[in-house]
Amino acid sequence: MLKIILFCLLLLPLMAKEKGVKQINYKMSKIGKDMQSLLPYVFNKKKFTDNKNKAVISSGLKNIIEDLKDTKTHFEKMPITYQLGQEVILEHMQDTEKMYNGGNQEFAALMLKAGANLCMHCHMQDANKRKLFHGLKRNAFENDYDYAEYNYMTRNYEEALKYYNQFISQTSDQKELNTALRRKLNIYSVVKKSPAQGVFSFEKDLENKNISKLNKEHIHQWIKGLNNWRKEDVLKNKLDSWSDVKALAAKFLYPLKDRSPFYVEGVDTVTYIRLRSMIDDYFFKNPSPEHVPELLYWLSLSEKALNYSIFYSMSNTYLKTCIKKFHKYPESKNCYDEYVENITFSYTGSGGTSIPEDIQMELKEFEKLIKPLK
Repeated sequence: MLKIILFCLLLLPLMAKEKGVKQINYKMSKIGKDMQSLLPYVFNKKKFTDNKNKAVISSGLKNIIEDLKDTKTHFEKMPITYQLGQEVILEHMQDTEKMYNGGNQEFAALMLKAGANLCMHCHMQDANKRKLFHGLKRNAFENDYDYAEYNYMTRNYEEALKYYNQFISQTSDQKELNTALRRKLNIYSVVKKSPAQGVFSFEKDLENKNISKLNKEHIHQWIKGLNNWRKEDVLKNKLDSWSDVKALAAKFLYPLKDRSPFYVEGVDTVTYIRLRSMIDDYFFKNPSPEHVPELLYWLSLSEKALNYSIFYSMSNTYLKTCIKKFHKYPESKNCYDEYVENITFSYTGSGGTSIPEDIQMELKEFEKLIKPLK
């Protein structure tokens, strides 16, 4: 929840240059207040899924969605990529609200968690420190992990690292430990852009007896990836032109289609975190509209490779945006084909393919949009 709302909150400095700044600041402040009231539930799964709290959470979601709707006219004055961001976040929040109010709180939580990737791997690019949410301290959270997550979400990265490290040194929960380790990898790769600092920190983690053999193997591979980073020239340069982006995609992203399994792990994790970061950075430089469909397609591939989930993936959100908003461009057919493939795979089991009726209707609508390109 917090992570998704941050997409809007973190655009405040950019909006200061636009007319209507008082109105948009008011809306963002209001969203911030609604979000602040939901924090006790966001960081506590039991509270979030407890029906006793449904009225409060539903009200908070509704208020945030209404305020996001009101920001549309302000985003229309901004570069196309920010307009898309507003639309994607709004649609995602609406879908999440439907899921939550429909009684499937756990799946709604999955959606919120997946949505976090859309915000965080974009807003980690500037490495700015947070300017909001200074009121909550460690005693407001049940454990170091939740407090580290809060700081990660609100871009207080040094504090996040401190409490991730404390949590890692004490816990035996290998699932949350793995998440904490991956958060550290993101910070060192995207925010700090310092493979040396990452190697130093992970080498210390290898001394931790609480970390399982499997997680230590992940760490060993990430250390290799961080060391390789300095040897791979393409990962040290920024993407200054469209030809740079195309070359990067040809070398790293298109080959993913022939990969089995599709997702990346080990040494490749570092490579694709950096690649996704570089594409995000280029994406928010206001590229030409005809390039946006391909960028969305590549973001989808990198997201799928790094965060594959059979239940919910932001990869599909990128693809749907590509199809709905850019269906007049030939490149959008790639988005459609990839989306159909993802959906078919998700609903294929031992009994065959069983795609829900509403999803089938959506696919038919998308096919109509893409049909003139075939």
